[in-house]
Amino acid sequence: MRRHKSIAGLAAFSLLLGCVTLPVKAADMEIGEAFTTIPEEEVQAFSEAVIPEDLEGFSSELIEAYDAEEFSLNEYELGVLYLTNKIRMANGIAPLSMQAGLQKAADIREPELWVKFAHERPNGTECFTALDECGVSYGTAGENIAAGQFNPQMVITSWWKSDGHRENMLTPGFSHLGVGYTYKEDSEYGHYWVQMFTGTCEPDSISLTEDDSIPFIMKNDQTIDELGLMLQIECHHGTSYMPVTEEMCSEVDMSLLKQKQTVTISYKGKSTTVDIMLHEPMPFGDVSPESWYYDYVEEVYYNEIMTGLDGTTFGPEQNLARAQFAVILHRLMDVPEVEYKAVFPDVKDGEWYTDAILWASENKIVTGYSDTGNFGPGDNINREQMAVMMYRFAKFLQEDVSQTADYSRFSDAGYVNEFAQEAMSWAVGMEIISGKDDGTRLDPQGNASRAECATIIMRFLEKYVF
Repeated sequence: MRRHKSIAGLAAFSLLLGCVTLPVKAADMEIGEAFTTIPEEEVQAFSEAVIPEDLEGFSSELIEAYDAEEFSLNEYELGVLYLTNKIRMANGIAPLSMQAGLQKAADIREPELWVKFAHERPNGTECFTALDECGVSYGTAGENIAAGQFNPQMVITSWWKSDGHRENMLTPGFSHLGVGYTYKEDSEYGHYWVQMFTGTCEPDSISLTEDDSIPFIMKNDQTIDELGLMLQIECHHGTSYMPVTEEMCSEVDMSLLKQKQTVTISYKGKSTTVDIMLHEPMPFGDVSPESWYYDYVEEVYYNEIMTGLDGTTFGPEQNLARAQFAVILHRLMDVPEVEYKAVFPDVKDGEWYTDAILWASENKIVTGYSDTGNFGPGDNINREQMAVMMYRFAKFLQEDVSQTADYSRFSDAGYVNEFAQEAMSWAVGMEIISGKDDGTRLDPQGNASRAECATIIMRFLEKYVF
């Protein structure tokens, strides 16, 4: 939860705690040294250290791109990891990675701070015993804690202003970081934060956590950070993860639009690569960033699967014709050539949709109407027809279509025609089609809009291709 308890003076004060001072009231708080096992003679002063100027420009939307939950973090915790690394790299120091055992220890420490806001744990032991409980091996370790700050920028700024906490964040000997954040409404300070550092190690290998065989799409007004890529690092401590940022990457040629280019990601002498393709931002004024379909429309546009009605209009709510859907599937196969045959009376040679419909018919993806033999290229496609065509397309690609689901929970399940029942069961089971009206209706006979088409196509590709 991102709510905060209103305590007078708390936001402005941004409480910090060293290893010896336990506050009773906010006004009584003194900033002490952060707790660390690093020998004093090895601690650097960092008197000339800098904090990146763009720290205030950090946004929660950027962190959302990294899918924090997949790595057992909440967005605030990943935000602290990201900002800590930006500071370290701005000062020529290698970034930190999140290791599962260390993160588990941080998750143990965060609720303990509600009970006792100190480096000493409620059971009377020092904070690093949490590392022992989680099986974390370490030669040196450090802990920063804070309370009252509402977001990652505030807590990082607070730690930066304290010598001990700043030194923990900048110590070159540390390699891994666990971050804990929690909000407790009825506690003294509401928001509680912890950083737990360990080191030292070198990576054995690095790789991306996502399939990098397909280029990532990047808008030419974005940075590498906004792609949300995560680096997987193997070392003698096990597997750890790190958000990929532009400081770790070779330069992107911003003049190369719609061309694949390879970017090298480097970390402590190891490297891996990622392919990207630059595009200009989507031009459609009728696709709001707040709409439920925005991301899907972006993806079909950048992948040249669907185009706009014109240069500035996508028409998300407009109905889609059967011929248009056939053309989309044809594009997914790089527009294979076909020889004209009079398969359907209403599909003449030389039309913009002819090759697509004949290709789809030849591969048993589409059929005509049983009563007339016509295809109906200009007829609106409905949701069950779209499910059937996608199901047949998956079979054409020789994909596994065995995952199905009982869709009888939907109030209008009985309106799915017999010819579409198997396909609809597959589409619901694969979560390619979901219900309308808070998941209560399938609307099988409802006309499919262009936004719905974009959504279904991209969900299909995410399941079977990406």
